[in-house]
Amino acid sequence: MLFLKIENCFFFFNTYSFINSHINQILILILVTQVSFADPNLQQILAFAGGHAILPCSLKTPANDDVPTVEWSKEGLKPNVVFLYRNGFETFEMKNPAFEFRSSLFMREVKNGNVSLRISNLKPSDTGIYRCLIIQRNGTREATEVRCSV
Repeated sequence: MLFLKIENCFFFFNTYSFINSHINQILILILVTQVSFADPNLQQILAFAGGHAILPCSLKTPANDDVPTVEWSKEGLKPNVVFLYRNGFETFEMKNPAFEFRSSLFMREVKNGNVSLRISNLKPSDTGIYRCLIIQRNGTREATEVRCSV
């Protein structure tokens, strides 16, 4: 058996198969020894550049016709607002220009309590921690954080 180590991955090859690659298949077993994130309690979303990601967030109690304010922001971004929903509409004046035409809610789902954020045309710079802040009319606040890796 042939053994090869590259960084934190181990490769095992059946020597006979390795030598006779046109006759037999090469058996490769890759063991990744270490994968870690800063906070294991954060929900992790993995997406690809050029694609889209859906960052989940929902109201704890189902919304009625009086949907609260929903603010999606990204840690370390200035201005940090990625999407802002107020009084039944998207509000643009506080939105970071890097997310213009790329972030949205599923408007038909808002009344059902689904305020998940869709980010389109993902870029590597979109990697980070996003926060969904829901502000009820009575002033109560609910916050959820999600890590997106592009």
